[in-house]
Amino acid sequence: MRTRMLAVASVLLAACSNSEPQPTLTLSPTGSQTISGPVLITASPVELANEVIWSLAGPGTLSGTTGPSVTYRPPVPADPAAATVTATARGQTATVTFTGQPAQQAKVVIPALTADVNVNYDQFDIPHIFCGNVNDCFLVQGYLQAHDRLFQMDLFRRTAEGRLAELVGPLEADQDKQFLTLFATRDGVKLEQKLAAALDQDPATKAGLTSYAAGVNAYLAFLKQNPTQMPREYAQISAAITPNDIPDWTPADTLAVGRLQQFQLSETIEKETGYGQFAVAFGPGGAHVDTGRFGSYVLAVQPVNGFTLSTTDENLPSAPPLGGGPAAAMPDGLGKALGNIDAQMRDLNAPFGSIREGTGSNNWVVDAAHSSSNQAMVANDPHLSLQYPPLFHLFAMTASDASGLNITGGSFPGIPGALVGRGTHVGWGVTVVGYDVTDLYMDTLAACGLPVPCVNGVPLLPIPFDIKVRGGSDVTGNVLVVRQHGPIIAQIDATHVISMRWTGHEVTQDVKAFLGLAGSASVGDLTAAAGTAFGALKDFSIGAQNFVLADDGGHIGYDPHALVPRRDWSFAPGTAGTAGHVPWFPLTGDGSAEWGSGVAGDNCAGTGATAPAIPGPCWVPDDKLPRGVNPAKGYFATANSDPAGFTGRPPTGAQPSPFGSSVDPTLYPFLSFDWDDPTDIRYARIAELLKAKTAGGKVSLADMQDIQSDHVLLLAKIFEDRSFYPADTDTTAVTAANKATYDAARNLLLAWKNNTTAKAYDCPTGLTTSDPKSAAVTDAGILTNSAGCFLFHAFLNKLLHNVFDDDFAFVAAANDEKSFVGDTGAEIRALVVALLPNLTVTGTFCDDVKPTLPFAVAAAKSCGRQVGDALVAAFQQIAGANGTDTKNWLWGRVHTLSTVSPASPLIANGFTSGPFARPGGALTVDVGNPGGSQSSPLGFAYGSGSNVRHISVMDPNTPQVKMQLPGPERDVPFGSFTNTTALLDQYVNNVYFDFLHGHQIDNKGASAQGFSKQ
Repeated sequence: MRTRMLAVASVLLAACSNSEPQPTLTLSPTGSQTISGPVLITASPVELANEVIWSLAGPGTLSGTTGPSVTYRPPVPADPAAATVTATARGQTATVTFTGQPAQQAKVVIPALTADVNVNYDQFDIPHIFCGNVNDCFLVQGYLQAHDRLFQMDLFRRTAEGRLAELVGPLEADQDKQFLTLFATRDGVKLEQKLAAALDQDPATKAGLTSYAAGVNAYLAFLKQNPTQMPREYAQISAAITPNDIPDWTPADTLAVGRLQQFQLSETIEKETGYGQFAVAFGPGGAHVDTGRFGSYVLAVQPVNGFTLSTTDENLPSAPPLGGGPAAAMPDGLGKALGNIDAQMRDLNAPFGSIREGTGSNNWVVDAAHSSSNQAMVANDPHLSLQYPPLFHLFAMTASDASGLNITGGSFPGIPGALVGRGTHVGWGVTVVGYDVTDLYMDTLAACGLPVPCVNGVPLLPIPFDIKVRGGSDVTGNVLVVRQHGPIIAQIDATHVISMRWTGHEVTQDVKAFLGLAGSASVGDLTAAAGTAFGALKDFSIGAQNFVLADDGGHIGYDPHALVPRRDWSFAPGTAGTAGHVPWFPLTGDGSAEWGSGVAGDNCAGTGATAPAIPGPCWVPDDKLPRGVNPAKGYFATANSDPAGFTGRPPTGAQPSPFGSSVDPTLYPFLSFDWDDPTDIRYARIAELLKAKTAGGKVSLADMQDIQSDHVLLLAKIFEDRSFYPADTDTTAVTAANKATYDAARNLLLAWKNNTTAKAYDCPTGLTTSDPKSAAVTDAGILTNSAGCFLFHAFLNKLLHNVFDDDFAFVAAANDEKSFVGDTGAEIRALVVALLPNLTVTGTFCDDVKPTLPFAVAAAKSCGRQVGDALVAAFQQIAGANGTDTKNWLWGRVHTLSTVSPASPLIANGFTSGPFARPGGALTVDVGNPGGSQSSPLGFAYGSGSNVRHISVMDPNTPQVKMQLPGPERDVPFGSFTNTTALLDQYVNNVYFDFLHGHQIDNKGASAQGFSKQ
């Protein structure tokens, strides 16, 4: 009915358009206003609003000059002079006048405080906390994080603890069961409870977490008195949810949230099950043994062998990988079981967006001698799912006690301290290392006269669970645990199961590491002395991170400390290891492939409550892990790839290392079977830029920003440099019918390569703004780059599908699965390393095979033919959608980012933003790995990217911190007030804001708040 009325009204308005008066331009707010902070001004009605031109007379600033809304920011400190904002459209004007006043300080009473705490907010609502002692700072941080991000905190803890169904209902009961299984410990105690109980051994950390929880609970108490302040996401779940439905926060909740993030950052289940399914199809003993296909996808080396500890960062050949394959005897049903696990892991990540979706984290440090400011610098842009609000919550904390606490950075909601940022003397950045810290075991069940079966004579441990379900019946059952390994996550057949072991089941104190890092006096050295960053990181054990470190004395360091299992059975000099004991394939559970040194009594397997010693013979010793201080080249960098250049191969013995003297040849020979980014493309680009800057020159703060926003597609350059495109005269690769199209495509790619008016291989949007519908730029060089980047991505997407889809379909058939989802990084690695250097080769992946059993070749194709066909098809696809004029092939139309709630699609209305046009692409430094698919061959949207961009100049007298955040500090619907858009707009356009450190905020805050014990 309403639709019909609107239609009738539209007709009447159209009929009377010549006689009706123009609509009146109005503003909200209007008149005279007294303010103490930024104000969003909105013009109406809509037919005028889009034509408005804004101007300002008086002190302060406007966020723009056109559009339906604008933000007025008063000067800080307040100026008594009035400021008038004028909107003009179609000859009409409307005004609003503002008079600034000093920010008023509101008081919050929290009896648990020991002294008053003051908070200054900057113009982006980022709190700067000033306290008398560390624990009061953590208490107020807890209050403010709950105020700003309560729904995220509650969502994450319920997810980690298997309690999400009690909030959202039956939809999440299966996920709760999966997390209760994955986080089941070998002795049956809930993981977060074990971690919390261990806090008794560390009173300082316990006091910090207890204070943080007290702050969260103080806000929950306020919320119960003011239920209208509930975060709006809860109402989208059910209007019946009240503050009384939100349990108090405990230190165990913080530890659970931390372990959840560490699990998603470190587990290798998906990669192991993927490689395992591939082995069942093509590996030794598989359905169709094919060493070419198997070795290309599973065991190929990095295309570019850059690595953190190289002294020269030369483009040297990659080290040979750990060879071999699984045992020839595989239980029937193994592939099916692995496929089920893989599908469950994908489903597990679907509701919240995988924190490991794609890879792209970067960080680097430059020492004082190679810095133009003569101060060390640190940069970091961790790559995670792009959420609304963002995954990180920014803050600054300064304590006046002897602790010297002075943090500027950000953490995940629910975790105190800073995961990314800087302290008084040391700044740091983190990226995922990619150590192999998870193993799957094939365990054999046997009757042993007990109600439960035994494995190797030890009975399974049943752990009962009772999942509370909102609006439904409770779900009860048992998680079954193999006491030597961990929880059973799949059934192979009646007598074989797959269990999982993960280092995160151990009791560690990782929060302590971050608290110690913030208070470190210097980077330190490899002795890990107390009070240094290296000393603090000895407590960081799970969710292994590449820490790069810089201090205000000009020093830099690299320390990827973590618990890495010893697998001395996985290698022997010159061989690939014991048959059946390759760590990326499910291990035999008979006791011959357990973690540890093999020394009797090291207790790494554990059969009950006794935990292995930390440190001890279970773990790779610290001096066998990669790390370094003050390299001669002047920088360290990481990008989720191999840190040392030869891990994963047999010991070198007396053989000299070809990778530079900074790499210790005694490093433990097996740290991982693969790395999160198996291509090394991003590291190679970062090292290329830093090496050029430090070769006879120095790196500036502007250079650090330029590197973080670099969009050169090194992968495309590698394709050209290594002659991956066949000559157009090669009729086996390029047919006569396709020659003209192929030539046109090659000419565009060569114009991209040889661009003289813009940076070669760059990937700009080609648009004037971040709106995907905005007008194109007029610069011919930029338009060439935009079109070349678009074509290369369409070509790469088509090539990957053409080369791999048929083989993956066979893998699915061999494992009795509906589908097999490949690892894009491994696919690109195989293309560059194993398949395409010899374009005339047939076989391996380049031919077309029938996706059925038995294996059969449908059409023998050379790799050159695959390249030629894919390039022609990509050109035709884009031309069909955008015309043949390549000036209209605008990358920003299709390469876009959006941010969504971590509970999407359950939570959507108001808690999404975008799409925004973005430069960059596959494996560029400013990562935007697109998710093109066959169903949408020209769709390159992405939902995972840099969650913060952070750069610190470690000047002891005038520190500088630059930051970006992809969304607002506060959990409010997008566009509801100015600060929901300001930070995201800056992020999308790679604009940094000055994040004031310590007392730099004095007399500059936009508003203030006080906390008192009474």
